[in-house]
Amino acid sequence: MMKKPVNPFDKNREPKRHDVAELILEGKTIAWSEICSAVGHFSPRSMGYVLRALEDQKITVLRLRDPEFGTLYRYDSVTEYEDRFRLSKPNGPDAKRQKADNSK
Repeated sequence: MMKKPVNPFDKNREPKRHDVAELILEGKTIAWSEICSAVGHFSPRSMGYVLRALEDQKITVLRLRDPEFGTLYRYDSVTEYEDRFRLSKPNGPDAKRQKADNSK
């Protein structure tokens, strides 16, 4: 089994993002509603931020839309990462803003 990837978020500076990344990196399937229950209010934009940070490490995060539970997420350590399956938009406006914020 592969070693668990590094969480890209600092627990003290970005606690919600850190906790969401940890939930995903556990490898269990987790629903959007479970994420919100675990960390409190969490926006879809923040979720994109977390997914971009994970996918920038070439981590495969699977997602499935479920009518009852909303979006389901799962880190897949077996499936090799491919850019064409990337969930987040690496060149979208939020990604550009994120890169600008991180360069300061």
